Amino acid sequence: MKKHLLVLLILFACFDCAIAQTTVEAIRNKRGKERGSASIIGIKGGVNIATMRYTYDNIKNLSEYAVRPAFGVFVEIPVNRHMSIQPEFMYMGRGMSASYTYKQNYTVDYNIKSNYADFRLLFIGKYPLKHVTPYIFAAPDAAFRLGGKMSVKQHGLEISEAIINIGESNMKSLDFSVLAGAGVSHHFVFPTFSLIAKIEVGYNFGLIDTFSSMERDETAIPANVYAYKHHGERFNRGLEIMISLGIPLRFEQTNCYDFGSR
Repeated sequence: MKKHLLVLLILFACFDCAIAQTTVEAIRNKRGKERGSASIIGIKGGVNIATMRYTYDNIKNLSEYAVRPAFGVFVEIPVNRHMSIQPEFMYMGRGMSASYTYKQNYTVDYNIKSNYADFRLLFIGKYPLKHVTPYIFAAPDAAFRLGGKMSVKQHGLEISEAIINIGESNMKSLDFSVLAGAGVSHHFVFPTFSLIAKIEVGYNFGLIDTFSSMERDETAIPANVYAYKHHGERFNRGLEIMISLGIPLRFEQTNCYDFGSR
């Protein structure tokens, strides 16, 4: 009789433990979904594979890519399950790199490394799946020039290199572009907090000629390729590869001893 009672007590304890574990998991899943629908604050960073497009026929195929840093902060605000908006403040490195042979048969290395503060508003469309959420996005992007360097190295000449600060005389202070791309996110749910991780790729298409007004009215000598002569227009372009981490702004605490109650 005692053996039967002991077996019943063990079975009851196992059953009670299973119910408790199931209850805790259900609460965690519920709260994970709640956090997934909350606003998210986070950081992002990566690289901008930058170039510049010249419209002047002689140099329009000259520009090559330069890998520049990019990082910033964001807040993602859900509209519904499939849409959200995301204001961002970013530090963006832009520019280009080029190497060419000039008419007198000497090699020229020409580089632009410009820095911008970008304000963006992403419109995000999502397609939630079981474990990940693919998404697409598009955004207007207003960029304010912070500075940078232009360098020209002319191999074989007595004065072989010039380095010029980027400023009002050689680059427009405001740039405007459109950004579009796609990414995928994953929601990591922990007992007391959640973490949203994203990987995304976007293309940034500059719409404003970056030559300064001083270069255009010839009050400043253009720091441009081909003997510093100003021709055509120059636009920023870039392929952005980003990783971001965010935390939902709704926090819940799960206590295993009272099955999730506070």
